[in-house]
Amino acid sequence: MERTNFIILLSIGVIHFIINNVIALKIPNVSVLYINAFLISLTTVINFFKKKYKKQFKQKVLNNLIVNFIRMFFSILFLLPIILGNDVLKLNYILHFFAIYFLYQLIELRNYIKKKK
Repeated sequence: MERTNFIILLSIGVIHFIINNVIALKIPNVSVLYINAFLISLTTVINFFKKKYKKQFKQKVLNNLIVNFIRMFFSILFLLPIILGNDVLKLNYILHFFAIYFLYQLIELRNYIKKKK
């Protein structure tokens, strides 16, 4: 992952943490850190494998589709304990997760478009 992308992802995590504390969204700070750590690590690992196997995938659309399915699978695995649990803040936690998840997806889309040009 490029250095600027890592800084952007880290700043999203910090902003997410600040918003959670200022607005008092009732999500524990540890959970916010878990969400951002998971998404940063998932993005880093996915980008590593995309670079490593770039030559083997000739079809870019298929490559991106596979990567997004892998991301969704690991995201569901990450959220599975929350979904199956009886936590009162389940909806807030899942909404937090997907808000940040889609921001990360927008960054990936921006990078993909930038590389095409």
